[in-house]
Amino acid sequence: MPFGFGRRKTAPQQGVADGTDALPLTDPVGGVGEYARSAGWTGPLTDPGLDQSALQFAHDMLKHLYGVPDSVTFTPVGGGPNRYADAFAGQLDGHDFVFTNVSFTVSHLHGGEQPLLGSLCAMEIGAVIPLVLVQPSKCEPFMRAMTKEVKIGRPDFDDRFRVRSGHPDYAVELITPLTDELLRRDDWAFFVEFANLICVTPEPFRTVADITERLESMQRLTHLIPAAVLEAYAVKTITTPSPDAASLSDADRDRAKQIIDSMPRAQRQELIARMRTEGPETVIREVLDNP
Repeated sequence: MPFGFGRRKTAPQQGVADGTDALPLTDPVGGVGEYARSAGWTGPLTDPGLDQSALQFAHDMLKHLYGVPDSVTFTPVGGGPNRYADAFAGQLDGHDFVFTNVSFTVSHLHGGEQPLLGSLCAMEIGAVIPLVLVQPSKCEPFMRAMTKEVKIGRPDFDDRFRVRSGHPDYAVELITPLTDELLRRDDWAFFVEFANLICVTPEPFRTVADITERLESMQRLTHLIPAAVLEAYAVKTITTPSPDAASLSDADRDRAKQIIDSMPRAQRQELIARMRTEGPETVIREVLDNP
């Protein structure tokens, strides 16, 4: 399974979660264990094994989908980390996947705690490609360093969804073939990074049919990604570039370091992770182009 990409080396943990990992306000998905065994899936898992940036997206995006502003909430000690339930991993048509119900609790600055719950599904797409974010336009945007809003050019889609990427032309090429499938719902958000397509919704899985329907949607989306986009934008093997006129100058590197050092810690960690996969020069040039 590739879902540790960009985070840790360990595989997803298998086993039954204890009470601290129980999902609040929803019953276990009936029959999922039996169905998973018949389908050859692995689980239940206590950890979906995704990279940290994907898990942070799930955490923050769920708040946005629920209309809970970051500015009026904070994560309480013991209640903030993502908790997982009914998590399983498997393979569909050659693509590794993992799905789980997810929950956490936020505290409002004016008082009171609020449990948030939803579902997450990730499917491997066969190539490591640059970051793209897709979310309903009706909720607060999920922001990432060095990304900008991108219009796909289809009014019905642009009215209902917001797309962000550091590579606008690439984002249009990637998302355009997916628009009809994405328009089937208006409550899901997507994150493409580290070879995985991640889907988050505020509706937890409650039946096996919910799970299989989401997997089928993810499969369709994965198949709709043009092979030409994967080939053109896939991160190639990183090699040390030879010095030439196009190389970054010492002044460029110093300026990029100042910009990166001024970013919040989470954004700096994201950039470091991207440097390992896309190469330092690519990421540094984006920093300079989008300070």
